[in-house]
Amino acid sequence: MALLRSSDRLPALQGLTLSLGATLDVARECETFLAWLEDLCQPAMAALFVRSEEGDDVLRLICARGVQRLDEEEMPVDADPWEWLAGRGVEIPGEVEQRLALPIRQEN
Repeated sequence: MALLRSSDRLPALQGLTLSLGATLDVARECETFLAWLEDLCQPAMAALFVRSEEGDDVLRLICARGVQRLDEEEMPVDADPWEWLAGRGVEIPGEVEQRLALPIRQEN
């Protein structure tokens, strides 16, 4: 997974901001974010979970790359995403040190 040099970080974030625009469509925002992440660091696999709008303790799998669709797409908020995915038959690529989980807090 390639990391950005300090001097490249702001332009990368500006590109994401322009791609997102002013949309309020969560599915579109998630797809845009994953496409940006793919361009940025070429992950072997990515899965984006979002907390349900009802505010319950569940994260919904909204979009993914390198992961087949799952029968169960709701993960408990306190679950380890790697263990949860592996428990559903997803082959997790790479060593533990090469994995990245990005918790993103939703602001209203």
